[in-house]
Amino acid sequence: MPVFLFLSGDFRYDLGSHLASMGGLLLWSFLVFVLNALWDTKFFSMNTLTLTDGDQQGLGGAATLRGFHQDRFVGPLSTLATGEVRWTFAGFHVLGESFGLQAVPFAEGGRVYDRLNELTTRGWRFDAGAGLHVIWDKSTVIGFDYGVSSEEQALYINFGEQF
Repeated sequence: MPVFLFLSGDFRYDLGSHLASMGGLLLWSFLVFVLNALWDTKFFSMNTLTLTDGDQQGLGGAATLRGFHQDRFVGPLSTLATGEVRWTFAGFHVLGESFGLQAVPFAEGGRVYDRLNELTTRGWRFDAGAGLHVIWDKSTVIGFDYGVSSEEQALYINFGEQF
């Protein structure tokens, strides 16, 4: 069964009612390129998060910092780094439909800022956790993610797509 490494970086800045996204830091892209060159494993890099194409949202919740409740940290500027390993450990068929089970350990860190001149590596909030994802016909995902942070624990149940 394949093992996938998922790396993501995101930088968001709210410009009034518009959102400028500079997701997928070059560092992540370079790291993915190097790892692909060294091992015969599939690596993915996501350049933007789905939420960066819509209204500004805070960090915390099912898509960002899963060890915190939804929108726990809110500000006009935010940074986020996510690392996941997606390991499909079982596959089976039911009524002609294909299913797979994935173990998904993850670690995340992020911070919000009020102004660009406040950007720093200090004060980031971190979480870690694991999930069980049921893959239905290689595209639909039913995910159960459990995150733990220094403040709380959270369980998120999602229905969506792989990435």
